[in-house]
Amino acid sequence: MKTNKLYIILLMVTATWYACDPIEDTSLREKYYENVREPISKADLAAALSITQPIEGKNQYIVIRNSRPDIPGMWHYLTTTGEKTLGTDQDTIVYDANGMYSIWFVGLSANTVVQTDPVSVTVSDFPVEEWDTWLTGANAGNITGYKTWEFWPGSTTNAVYYNGMYANWLVDGTVAAIHNGLNSWGGYTKLEQAGAWTVTFEYIGQKLTVYKPDGTVSATGNYALSHEIPTGGSGTPEKYIIGQLITTTPLPGSTTSWEVLGANPTYWLWLLDGEHMCIVHPVSTWAQGDFWDNSAWYGFYQAKHS
Repeated sequence: MKTNKLYIILLMVTATWYACDPIEDTSLREKYYENVREPISKADLAAALSITQPIEGKNQYIVIRNSRPDIPGMWHYLTTTGEKTLGTDQDTIVYDANGMYSIWFVGLSANTVVQTDPVSVTVSDFPVEEWDTWLTGANAGNITGYKTWEFWPGSTTNAVYYNGMYANWLVDGTVAAIHNGLNSWGGYTKLEQAGAWTVTFEYIGQKLTVYKPDGTVSATGNYALSHEIPTGGSGTPEKYIIGQLITTTPLPGSTTSWEVLGANPTYWLWLLDGEHMCIVHPVSTWAQGDFWDNSAWYGFYQAKHS
């Protein structure tokens, strides 16, 4: 009798254990781990994407589309302020400045991250400032060009740069007289002495490259144009200087300046057009005392035509 009671208790315990055993839902496990297909290839993912500029005359509008919504992911794109992302299958990127930008897609396929190669798009329909056109040759619709500048020798002296009296424009307001070495202190450097150095300016990325006379690269950097005009002092630069050119590497010849150029040399623009450029780098004390007590470095460049 005791034995029968023991079996009955065991049966009750067993029944209770089975009743409490949960039923496993294997659908998610099968979908994401056991029955995973091969991930899409980078080439096939790229073929499923489209990046277009459909509006004529307004190529700052970039339409992006992922035709494989079963492959989730993020669009990555570069802007003037850095990298940004979009998590939609279809959207429109609107750029605010001319330039070349990269766009790519990072998707998740069969538990594998797949990233496409960047696609480069060119935005060129914004107006290009006149100074940028003069300096780089770029214009609206064609911003991929560049312009190379060489030393511009004086008409009578062959001078291309020198240190001399600050505010020479007050003695003779024309570039021509200053170009030929007016009030140069310690002489001037002629073209044959300076050598055939050149500098190339590119609109995209505001890049510059300085080349040695043998054609090899001496330095690379960036530039910026500014319409800010220096004011003050007896030299009254505000009456003659039209703006500034700031670079991250010195322009050819300017390392001979008596004033240390610093990490980001700032040159005053006395003349800038599509063919000629005259720049001035004054001593830091230019606004103090009489102008003839200060010095400046003068450099002269012309567009190179091959």
